Amino acid sequence: MNKSFNSPLVTVFIPTYNVEKYVKRSIESIIQQTYSNLEIIIIDDGSTDRTVEIIKRINDKRIKVYMNSKNMGIPFTRQRGLDLATGKYFAVMDSDDLAVSDRIEKEVGILEDMPNIDIVSSDYKLFKERIKRVVKLHLSSAELKILLMFTCMICNPSTMFRLSKIKDNHIKYNPNYFVAQDYRFWADLSGSSNFYNIREPLLLYRTGHANISNVSRKHDGELRKRLIDQIHSDLLGQYGFKLNREQLKIFNTFFGERQKGQVPISLAKLVELRYSLIKQNRVFDSSDFARVLDFVITKKINNNYSSIYQVTVAYIKLVKNKNIVSLFMCIIKVLLNKVKEN
Repeated sequence: MNKSFNSPLVTVFIPTYNVEKYVKRSIESIIQQTYSNLEIIIIDDGSTDRTVEIIKRINDKRIKVYMNSKNMGIPFTRQRGLDLATGKYFAVMDSDDLAVSDRIEKEVGILEDMPNIDIVSSDYKLFKERIKRVVKLHLSSAELKILLMFTCMICNPSTMFRLSKIKDNHIKYNPNYFVAQDYRFWADLSGSSNFYNIREPLLLYRTGHANISNVSRKHDGELRKRLIDQIHSDLLGQYGFKLNREQLKIFNTFFGERQKGQVPISLAKLVELRYSLIKQNRVFDSSDFARVLDFVITKKINNNYSSIYQVTVAYIKLVKNKNIVSLFMCIIKVLLNKVKEN
């Protein structure tokens, strides 16, 4: 990374809602960054605990605190943050996570050195009381766009992007997406933007508590599924994939949100869908597309079955009488990891 870049203003946006246990440490992790030219915008969305009181006790002239008149929800609050931002770059930060001290410096360095990159993110560490594991996403921009067609694995609170890209393309947070608003946002940006993921963990992502992602999964499951299905449909169309009604149903059932009591899809149908997607691909490198598709398929199967036996049986059915080399290699890796876990 070129250390000689100028120090453009970075807006760090932190939405808050009833996070009195975590917000002080989260804000301090931003205040103590090695990169100092920051505008720290904090918007509280109607907290009923001591969150606002704690924030106002933090003395740093870079902090700007705003309060919604009532609880408006995360899409409204995130959009308000975008509208208030004056920085060249916009860094997302959640009020219960912790940023590594040089996160902002490294992300600014990428965006300054690589003008073709619009959105930068990083690997991250899952933690509760202690570090659980490191989550890595070592994919190219094209591979990340492919991945978005099936699922969103971008760590939202590790991201930074060019504010001009958002404004020039009139991208906004969709108010209808009370859940998956970040997935929708990245999907809308993906057609006009390039991604870059830094291959080191620059964020500690807190788990095991009632954060926004966990709460949203517990409520309005059917509506959440419809919203994510719509993202899938839009991205498939954006990249020229045409699925019939049955194929789209299989796609959304397998790659979408798993519903309680959901009947498993036929693995034979999944193989047919895989073949159709690979055949229709005209935008992405064929090897990249197949590799990412097979990665997502194996990840989904691994998450849906609890035992090594169940996973193995599912994979045997999936590849039976099929010459699917890349999928087979993904399967071997997942099975080896499954054995280690047990």
